[in-house]
Parts: sequence; C-alpha cells; structure tokens
Amino acid sequence: LLLALRALCILAPGYVHPDEWFQSPEVTASDVYALKETFIPWEFALTQSPCRTIVVPYANSGGIYYIAKSLGIPPLTNILVYLPRICLFLCSLLVERAAVKISRSMQSKDSSSVNIPTLLSTSWSFALLFTRTFSNTVEALLVIVALYLSTSPQTWARTAAIGSVIALGLFTRFTFAFYFAPIGLYLLWKHDDAWRTSYTKRTGPVHLRPRLYATLVYLLPMLLSFVATATTIVVIDSLYFGHLKVMYRLSPLSLSHGVPLFTLLSPWSWLRGDLTVAGGLTFTPLNSLLYNMDPANLALHGIHPRWTHIMVNMPIIMGPLALILVAELYNVIRALAKVPVGASRQQLAVRLMLVGSTWCGLGLLSLAPHQEARFLLPMLVPAL
Repeated sequence: LLLALRALCILAPGYVHPDEWFQSPEVTASDVYALKETFIPWEFALTQSPCRTIVVPYANSGGIYYIAKSLGIPPLTNILVYLPRICLFLCSLLVERAAVKISRSMQSKDSSSVNIPTLLSTSWSFALLFTRTFSNTVEALLVIVALYLSTSPQTWARTAAIGSVIALGLFTRFTFAFYFAPIGLYLLWKHDDAWRTSYTKRTGPVHLRPRLYATLVYLLPMLLSFVATATTIVVIDSLYFGHLKVMYRLSPLSLSHGVPLFTLLSPWSWLRGDLTVAGGLTFTPLNSLLYNMDPANLALHGIHPRWTHIMVNMPIIMGPLALILVAELYNVIRALAKVPVGASRQQLAVRLMLVGSTWCGLGLLSLAPHQEARFLLPMLVPAL
C-alpha cells in the first residue's frame, strides 16, 4: 500500500518547486529534442561561470530522453515530466535496500531489526522528493551510495568507487562535502583500525611510518578514481558550455565533419596535430561556491534566519524523527565515554558516522543565510 502511494506521487500534477524542472528536464529536453520555447535557468545561463554541471541533468533525465527519442517517442508534456520521475522511483527502491544494509551494520546479531522500508515509505519527503529531479535528490542518492560503500567490506574496487562518488557529489552540489566529511573520517578510522589489529598480531607495536604508508596505499585508488571522474566531468562541462573546443585541422569540430570515433581516440591524431584543443576549463563547483559566497547573490533567492534549518526545515523534512535525531546525538556522546570494544566499537563507529553526517550537514548549511527545506534531504536516510 505504501509503495503504491509512493508510485502515485509520480503522477501528482504540478511540481513541488520550479527547480525540479529547471535543474534538469528543462535543460536536457531542450538539448535532446531541440525544443525552442524553453527557459534555461541561471545556473546554466551564466555562460562565463556556469554553476551546475551538465553531467547530472543528463544522468537523471537526459539519458531517458535520448532513449525515448531513439524509440520515436515525441516530446509530449507527460513524457517529459513522468519519465524521469519513473527512473527516480526505481532508484528509491534501491535506496530502501541500501538503507537496510546500512542499518544492519550498526546492529548486534541478537537485536531486533528496524523496519527501514516502512519508515522510509511513511516519510512524505522520501515518497515525494526522492521521485523528483532536484539536484538535492541526486545529492541525497550519492550520500546513500557513499554510506553503503563505506559500511561494506573494503576492496580496491569499492575504494575506487568511493572516489568517483565523491567527485560526482561535489559536482552535483558542493554541499555534498558537508555530508561526506564524517563518512570520510569513518573510512579512515575503519581502515586504520583493521590495519593496526592485523599489524599488531603479525609484527608487534605499531609505528607511525608504516601506518601512514598503509593509509596512503589505501587512499591511492580513491584518489585516482576521484581525479579521473572529476577530470572527465570538467572536460564534458567545458565542451558543453563552449569554454573548450576540439579543433580538427584548425577548425572547430562539429558533427558535420564526420570525423570517425577512432580518429578522435587515436593518440597519433593528436601527436600529428590533426586534433588540437583551444580555450579553457570550467569548474562548476568552484563557480557555485563563489556565487553563494556573495550575499548579494543570495539575496536574489531569499534571506532566512540562521535558525531556519534546525527550527523549521528539519521538522518539515523529518517530522518526529527530528526529535529522535537530537536524542541520538546525546546517546552517541554518552556511549563514546564508555570506550566500547570489539563489535560494539564498530557499531558505535557507524552510529557516530551517521549522526555526524546529519549534524555536520545541518550545522554547516545553517551558516548560510539562504535556507530551503530540500537542502536537508540528504539527512533523511542517515538519520534513520
């Protein structure tokens, strides 16, 4: 019944906020279907310093539009509105499974499991906002992916995946860093704790140099993946916004040239000089940060008291869970004083990571004078 209710939220007419249209479908529908009567929002219209990456809109709406177009589906209003919502609805089902797994990582074997899917399904913000194409929704999904990977057994592939998630999160919204910071600290602690235990059994007392070396080796795949993903996004954005141009025999490259793909990918084409690049690079998270640091810019979107998030927006997004979150912060602080060992220590570390992610995001976002309820959407699943 609750799942059916969430599905009905997809079909709800209108929109929660204009940004659910402007931050993704408006831009990608204009590109994919070459629609003329569209409004490009300011984040993308600032051609000299765009504040949004184009990668995320294409991931949550542009891709499905391309598939629809290739199948001959016309750009009808219902198609453009509901297709991305359906995709996000399917993502919400995966979120439930990830949340259950994260919850189990902080429970002892003999404890009763909380019915996470029921809790999520009874949340209006999860049922409604997680099926809409806000950049905040994508940010929340990436926070959940980061939590899932961090509470899973660490492998080289998972560590590398975390690096890509960090890059995608920062390019989605730079505020992703606020939510991820405690997760990153937990990952470092988790690796260091496991390494020290193993090293002590094999060798004896732990020394600083091998400990630092082991940490650097652990972070290497994450760093390489982060750099590769971030570089790819920067290049895509730079090409999309026209700051970077690929030249084929000194002429700006376009589809009309008919240059084969293997020519574009061939190192010899670049070394020979047939392919060159001109222009500069676009760093959208930096542009967004600089824009939001200017009070005059924020005044255009509305100025709110610093207590708006904690006193108004958190209860709106979380309901009674807001009070439980305050109590959980107190309980975790008390538990830290007992210095648990073994499995209890690991479970407490996960609890501390989840509580830290919510309160770190809430606290740092509260420093900004522009505060909207949906900015707190990434807090929802960690708070459970």
